[in-house]
Amino acid sequence: MFQMRALAWAAAIFFLLGLYFLWRRKSPSCAIRMVSPFCFAYLAAVFHLYPYGPSRHTAILHIAIAATVGTAVATLARHCLLPIMAAAPACVIAWILLVAFGHGIPDEMTIPPAWHRLKDMRGATAFLQKTVPPKRSHRNRELPGPDAWILFGLP
Repeated sequence: MFQMRALAWAAAIFFLLGLYFLWRRKSPSCAIRMVSPFCFAYLAAVFHLYPYGPSRHTAILHIAIAATVGTAVATLARHCLLPIMAAAPACVIAWILLVAFGHGIPDEMTIPPAWHRLKDMRGATAFLQKTVPPKRSHRNRELPGPDAWILFGLP
């Protein structure tokens, strides 16, 4: 999502609106609880304890984003389910189309499509099989030994 700047800005605006609505209508502690995961992740990144950025390591933050954006959407729709349910299919279809056809923006975290070619992967595997000698080990036996029995819970 964040490689598409328009969607990222829309999510950020709805997130801030949701924080405002939580602060004013629910309680300040709810808003603080929604922001605290970002603060903890950012502090951990500052001290080089945790990566911060567009990676899977910060995927846990999407829970706080979804809850806060949901608060903004519900408040703007005046807590009526009908407008949300009417707009949801159009939003989902627009989101899928933007993500599917809007990849003109390069992202350093995305693997290029050319790297996904099966023939290239098979060629790389064949090259490695030819050039890297197989590892010889006493564990390459046909029958498992006593150490494998312990692993599988056998006496």
